Amino acid sequence: MRCYRAPTKTIIVGEHFVVRGSPGLAAAVGLWSYACAEPVEGPGVIEAPDLRIVCKVGSGCRGVEGLEAMLLELGGGVRVRVWSEAPMGAGLGSSASVSVAAAAAALSALYGSFTLEEVERLAWVAERVHHGKPSGIDHTTVLYGGVVRFEARGIYGRIRVSRRPILVLADTGVERSTRRAVEAVLSRLASLRRPLALVYQAAALLVEEATRALEEGDLRRLGEVMDVVQGLLYAIGVSSPEIERLVWTARRAGALGAKLTGAGMGGIVTALVSSMEVGERVARALRDAGARWVRVVEAGVEGLSEASVNTRE
Repeated sequence: MRCYRAPTKTIIVGEHFVVRGSPGLAAAVGLWSYACAEPVEGPGVIEAPDLRIVCKVGSGCRGVEGLEAMLLELGGGVRVRVWSEAPMGAGLGSSASVSVAAAAAALSALYGSFTLEEVERLAWVAERVHHGKPSGIDHTTVLYGGVVRFEARGIYGRIRVSRRPILVLADTGVERSTRRAVEAVLSRLASLRRPLALVYQAAALLVEEATRALEEGDLRRLGEVMDVVQGLLYAIGVSSPEIERLVWTARRAGALGAKLTGAGMGGIVTALVSSMEVGERVARALRDAGARWVRVVEAGVEGLSEASVNTRE
């Protein structure tokens, strides 16, 4: 049985603003999804212990429809077991992470080898089922790893990072709705188009500042950028009391900067810290402040890789 792992991702800067032409930065983070696969007779099987799912491919695998579509594209004949360290539906790209790891494991089981382009194509099949019209940033980031600059036009490129940032991720406990957040932003933009145009210009300039900070290893400047971006996200209407509470808790506990990540109005807050030690202190403060789930992770990690695990109880 061959096993592979893929990281999840967080958006450092750029969420929402990218829709109107601004660039963004996404980073692969050290929360991993795993997949192991082996050839079998018949149509194939998907096992997802996190979701308590065991399903025969082709029978209508509810909850893992994207993986089913991917294995049908391959013609079946493989048993795939998947699990993830990241919560589903939190905006961390967990579905893309699982899809990339599963694609690699299935290709390896059936053919003995694969190219990254083949994995990307198969993962895209799964992502289209999961999200309808995905941007592609999730599976691109988790496949290739590192920090990725992206644009709404589907232009991606890795940037050089001289020092991997350490992030604290905390779940507000509020279920996010990407559609609701996007509608709120569009509504505010429609009523305040001219003044908010300046906000979008500032967001684009802040991506350039964040890029330079990452290239130079200047985490303090990166933290400042994240704080300002959080202010802009508040201005366009996608923050919330729960997000603001965790953001300010992280800053008071020693974070260099903190902001929401993803759609907003709930979901995940990400805080930048100077060391793992500071990260643990910030994590404790966030738990005390009511965060439902907290992890300290390295950002800019490697992408898809072979894993030394072959099962999970």
